Amino acid sequence: MIDIDGIRDILKKCDIYVKENSKNFICKCPYCGDHKDKHKQGHCYVSKDDNIPVCHCWLCNNSTTITKLLFDLTGDNHSNLIIVENNKNYVRKNTTFKEFKVPELNSMDFPLKSLYMRRRTFGKLQLNEIPNLVFDIREFFRINGLNMSDYVHPFEEQHIQDNMVGFLSKRSTILYCRAISDKVQIKFKKIALQQDLDSVGLDYYCIDNQIVNSNILVLSEGNFDILGCYSLDTLNLNDKCRAYCSGCTFSYEELLKSACLDFGIYRADVYVLSDSDKNKYHYKKFLDNIKPYVNSINIYYNSMGKDFGNFPQCAVKLF
Repeated sequence: MIDIDGIRDILKKCDIYVKENSKNFICKCPYCGDHKDKHKQGHCYVSKDDNIPVCHCWLCNNSTTITKLLFDLTGDNHSNLIIVENNKNYVRKNTTFKEFKVPELNSMDFPLKSLYMRRRTFGKLQLNEIPNLVFDIREFFRINGLNMSDYVHPFEEQHIQDNMVGFLSKRSTILYCRAISDKVQIKFKKIALQQDLDSVGLDYYCIDNQIVNSNILVLSEGNFDILGCYSLDTLNLNDKCRAYCSGCTFSYEELLKSACLDFGIYRADVYVLSDSDKNKYHYKKFLDNIKPYVNSINIYYNSMGKDFGNFPQCAVKLF
C-alpha cells in the first residue's frame, strides 16, 4: 500500500506539490522544471494507486517509479512509504536477485541454432542484437557456478543442450528454453534459476527498444512467444515502442503491472498480441481492471495462424 499522507508531506517539503485528486498527486515536475509560467505548472502526476506506484510528467513525458522520484528529491527512497501488498493478481517484493552471465554466442559451433534464430527473426535482427540469448546452455550453468542437474532432470540435459535455445529473463530468474524443431517431443522448458516464486511469477523476457520517452508497451501472451521484432513491424511500432514483453504468466494484468513498474511508465499505451482462439469474454476482466492505469488498450490477433509467432502475420484488431 502507499502511505498517502507520508508522500504528500514529502512532496510539500520539496516544494513540488500543487494539488491532488482522488487518483493522483499533481506536482511540478522536478525533472524538466515544468512550465515557465508558474501559474501553469503541475504536469507531473504521482499515482495514489497501490498497484502501480509510478509517476509521469505530461510535459517532458518522463516516467519513473515513486521510489525513484523520492530518492531523486531527498536522497532516500522512503521504502517504508510504499509497500505492494500480496493479492491474488500481483506480488512485488524488494528482493535482490543475482545477475547471471551469458556465454558468448558462437554460431560456428551451433549452426542449427543460429539458422533457427535467423529464421525466427526473419533476418531483421543480428544474433548479437538479441538480449540474453543462450546457445550453449551447459556452458551457461558452468560459468555461473551452477550444476545443471540441480535444475533439470538428468535425462533432459542432453536434449536441452542439443535442441534448444535459451532466453534469460529480465531479472535473471528464469531461463526460457525453446526447441529449434517442432519435431522433437519436448518443445519448451522453463528453468527457474532463483527460487523466489512470487518474483519468478512476474518476471518476463524483454526486448527494450530504449526509446526513453515512449509509453508504448507491447505484450505477448504465453510463455514462449519470445521475439516480437516482426510483430512490431506488422503493427508499425518498431520505432515507437518502449518495450516488447513476453510473460511467463497467462495473466496480462500481472505482466502489464510488472512491466510498468520496471520501466516507470504511467498511463501506458498497451498493445496485446493475442492468440486467435481467444474471444472478447477472455479479456473482459482484464480490460475492467487495467482502466485506472493505462491510456489506451489495443488487442490484436493474427488471422493467419494461432499466434504471432507464426508466419505470415496479418494483424486484426479485436478491440
